[in-house]
Amino acid sequence: MRNILFTACLALIAFHLPAQEAIHDASGCGTEAHHAWLMQSDPQYKAAFLRQKSILDSLKYAPVPNDRQSPPVYTIPVVVHVIHLGEQVGYQTNIPDQQIHDAIEGLNERYANANGAGTDIEIQFCLATRDPNGCPTSGINRVDGSVIPGYREEGVTWDGTCGVDEVLVKDLSKWPTWEYYNIWVVHDICGSVAGYAYYPNGNEYDGTVIDIVSMTRDNGTLAHELGHGLNLKHTFSGDDNNACPANNDCLADGDEICDTPPHRTNMCGLNNPCTSEGDWLNSKLNWMSYCFPSQTDGRFTPDQRTRMRNTMLVDPRAALIGSEGCANPERLQITSASAPLCRYDSRTLSAVPAGGTFQILDGSGYIQGNTLTVTGGTSITVAYVIQENDCTASIEQTLAVKPVPNSLLRSDADSLCIGQTSQLQGLPSGGTYKVISGPGSIDSITLTAEDEGLITLMYEKVYSGCFIRDTHEVRSLAVPQVETEMLADDILTAVPDNGNFQWLQCFQGYAPVPGATEATFQVQVSGEYAVVSSNGICSDTSDCVLVELTATHDLSHSSLKVFPNPVHDILRINHPVLTDITDLYMTDIRGRKIAADIKRSGAVMEINMTTLVRGVYVLVIQSKESGKSVFRIVKE
Repeated sequence: MRNILFTACLALIAFHLPAQEAIHDASGCGTEAHHAWLMQSDPQYKAAFLRQKSILDSLKYAPVPNDRQSPPVYTIPVVVHVIHLGEQVGYQTNIPDQQIHDAIEGLNERYANANGAGTDIEIQFCLATRDPNGCPTSGINRVDGSVIPGYREEGVTWDGTCGVDEVLVKDLSKWPTWEYYNIWVVHDICGSVAGYAYYPNGNEYDGTVIDIVSMTRDNGTLAHELGHGLNLKHTFSGDDNNACPANNDCLADGDEICDTPPHRTNMCGLNNPCTSEGDWLNSKLNWMSYCFPSQTDGRFTPDQRTRMRNTMLVDPRAALIGSEGCANPERLQITSASAPLCRYDSRTLSAVPAGGTFQILDGSGYIQGNTLTVTGGTSITVAYVIQENDCTASIEQTLAVKPVPNSLLRSDADSLCIGQTSQLQGLPSGGTYKVISGPGSIDSITLTAEDEGLITLMYEKVYSGCFIRDTHEVRSLAVPQVETEMLADDILTAVPDNGNFQWLQCFQGYAPVPGATEATFQVQVSGEYAVVSSNGICSDTSDCVLVELTATHDLSHSSLKVFPNPVHDILRINHPVLTDITDLYMTDIRGRKIAADIKRSGAVMEINMTTLVRGVYVLVIQSKESGKSVFRIVKE
């Protein structure tokens, strides 16, 4: 693993210095040692390097060409491979797109001499917009490197001493090196190294490896390593055990650059102890030194410009000039905001190029059209997918969801009668209540039911810049209005007759009559009676009605027998002398007469009730013997 103290120092310097003081962290460059290792261990690398070096050496001594015959600015398509540890996009080792965009922008500023301290190299780097298959791309590939044993623990090796073989890492994601310059962003390079690069080689592993701490706009490591990738050496090259490099032939000794005076590795004072020739600041404040130039002072020199542009004339870098890796006018990217969302927030998503669709890869929410609505969780990952011709291209974006507590709204009662009130409680406290719909009103925390219907309530509170809400429903019920009517001298009925009933004895302190829970009630004891009508929540009590039973209300009905009761089809009336019956009729509980199919047979009279609906009926029989008799009949 990388030395902990060293890493911590780098991190503190890189992230806490003001922008103009930000370092270019080259003290952890492993290019030279990595190059030496490959020259010893990889014959193909060695052969390709020596072949390319011989061509470039010939250009060093050639007459200086008219530079205007070459393109004013070379554009190199780059692809960034993020080899993370399985996190969501934008978290920890899976660094966000914006960090990569900023790092490339900082790289281009350094090569364009944006600070005016040095020379414009007229080489720019473009995140690829077209992949090797001709499909749209963001120029960023993301691969989980934790599948490689040891990668999580030790990172990548740069000199073969510790870490996993870079070949295993690069094989996870790499693009043709003759069309793209590959940059692998790893979570760690084993040892005290922030990055390393291949000198121009063209094999499938050619490119730069850089750690996540150094892949930032304010950090100069990327510009430094790309300098190696374009055939620049360290300005102190040739320093052997902290001795001054040879300086006999500036095109052959040291860094092989004539306007960067040779110096020792860590000598960065006011004067150059190795030589008084040349401009000391060209080496001291060079992006290829270890003197940590600031963004305002760092530079490349004219001779470095010549060497890098000569490199662009020779394969494999020359092949990049004709690459169509940046040919698409738009890079695949999600252009809508990446700021955190609140739960239940909606955001219109946008991306380029047009023609794709959005989908949710992870998290709680839904998409309608291009509008994303978040419903919970701490993050949500969306993908923009383009499918055209033989291409399927996609890009992901993970949006943070602000962690806020759940809101809770409760009412003391979930059912109210019109005119009743209930106290509301919302958590966390301090929010506001309102009626979304329905017949209710709120005063502070008091809900009043104003009419019959369903009342929908909302509690809302602002918490950490987010609205948290909960809804609750309260049903408002009408209060039943009930009256008592007398169907017969001893039979009472509730009007209306729908609902739940309980008959009361007013003369007994409104005590319930046991078992008297139907709409009709046959009185057995003289007195005042009332009825309570209830819908389960709300109730009304009728006025009391006086019922005085006379001798004609003999409940034994003498010799009259009426059966069965309740009845399903045929009601039978038994009387020894049917001719004694002078009148017989049936009514509903409202007292309206009902046509009845009546047959007489001997001492039995039959009433066919098959066609009558279920309910309570009243049978009135007038006889010479018993007078008027009233029976309450239940039809099943």
